[in-house]
Amino acid sequence: MRPVLRTLPKEIGQLRNLRILDLSDVIPGYYVAMGLSLKLDSFNQLRTLPKEIGQLVNLEVLYLHNNQLRTLPKEIGQLVNLEVLYLHNNQLRTLPKEIGQLVNLEVLYLHNNQLRTLPKEIGQLRNLKTLHLLNNRLRTLPKEIRQLQNLRTLYLTGYLSNRNKLSSQEEREIQELLPKCAIK
Repeated sequence: MRPVLRTLPKEIGQLRNLRILDLSDVIPGYYVAMGLSLKLDSFNQLRTLPKEIGQLVNLEVLYLHNNQLRTLPKEIGQLVNLEVLYLHNNQLRTLPKEIGQLVNLEVLYLHNNQLRTLPKEIGQLRNLKTLHLLNNRLRTLPKEIRQLQNLRTLYLTGYLSNRNKLSSQEEREIQELLPKCAIK
């Protein structure tokens, strides 16, 4: 059995000019840097992220899916150049309100987590075009979601706890809030 990555050193924040760091399917400690993304998915078992992750301000894509993350540090909001954030297939129960500071975010994958609520600050993601919320434990969506006027696709199947599908009325209400958005 090969070793797995469970934590990141806080010194990762010192890599201010980091462009690509791909740690998926590799032995921990083998780092490749040159690009605009940080890939920490698949076969890693990250449980936490150091707050220093917020110092990687040049990141445009962050792959954190297929780990065991339960929370995110509030410093995630400092990644203001982030355009795509992969957080699916983790154990996230909440998101920090600072997620709303990711003003350039266009795609957010949150499916297959344990989210019970979304922070109202999600409405500040004005450039968000795609939002995946499938298979979570959400009971409702915050009213601020109507502020996502650039949202084009919202994936909701199984978003409500113990239900696989929206009722016709729920879908109609969401469609009224987001008239330009396809609900899937």
